[in-house]
Amino acid sequence: MRGEGVVEAPVYQTTLTERYIQECITYMRDNPRKPIFIYLPQTYPYVPLYASERFNGQSSNVLYGDVIEGLDASVGAILQYARGSQQENQRSTLVIFTSNNGATAGQGRNNGQLRAYKGSTWEGGMREPFIAWWPGVIPAGAQSDALSTTMDLFPTLAFLAKASLPEDRVIDGMDLWSVWHEPGKHRHSPRKTFFYYQMQQLRAIRDPRWKVHLILSPKLCNWGKPVAQTSMMLFDLQQDPGEKHDVAQHHPEVVERLLAQAQAMRVELGDLGMQGQGQRSAGWVEQTRVLLRDQ
Repeated sequence: MRGEGVVEAPVYQTTLTERYIQECITYMRDNPRKPIFIYLPQTYPYVPLYASERFNGQSSNVLYGDVIEGLDASVGAILQYARGSQQENQRSTLVIFTSNNGATAGQGRNNGQLRAYKGSTWEGGMREPFIAWWPGVIPAGAQSDALSTTMDLFPTLAFLAKASLPEDRVIDGMDLWSVWHEPGKHRHSPRKTFFYYQMQQLRAIRDPRWKVHLILSPKLCNWGKPVAQTSMMLFDLQQDPGEKHDVAQHHPEVVERLLAQAQAMRVELGDLGMQGQGQRSAGWVEQTRVLLRDQ
């Protein structure tokens, strides 16, 4: 689609990644002197998988690997153009590469030492890569393990753009520019906690070190049947990011503190069968219409 116009149906999915590259480069080329914002949510490696003709058969991991080869090349092509067209002013170019969940189970997919996969509130389902590239502003090669979430992108980018945040609602994100700009100096994030929801259910809570999985009966699932009951567990994510060793019995004071914060979040945002005081109603389109190619 382009705006509200359908330009292709059915979609030739093997060409999507290549066309995304060209759209981005064309937009940058046509706006050389203007501030621009590009948001590029890649279609792949979501399923069903399609590799572009240029990368078909290029990896040892069959289709999934071919798709990743094409994804890498698309990011590289956009960065190459950004470098070449703005060499004199790269300090004005910020590029962020991230994802929205851990890998799914299957051939070629790997969450390393993290437990489980997409669709869960274990770390393997929730952690994701995040890379910020800004020559001369963000130190090259620097790393940070400061607690952060995708929700923090909005206030951080608003700060950089000198834009005001809405004041008529609670903004869940936090400005993490200090962590991005000087990750070695600012090892501690202004974000102190993160709450793991799935569907309407609060499943877990963590701080920079500790994570509690709550007692749940039942435990809901995005797909498949609910789990009848799960016990409370505590993990030290600094020592045990794979969530293998439950240490709840050894740190009752940590459990008590995190459970109190979980209860406060239930009051604020709700939980299964419990309306939160801070919940906002979902937005609805009052009059929907089907968009077809001949419109």
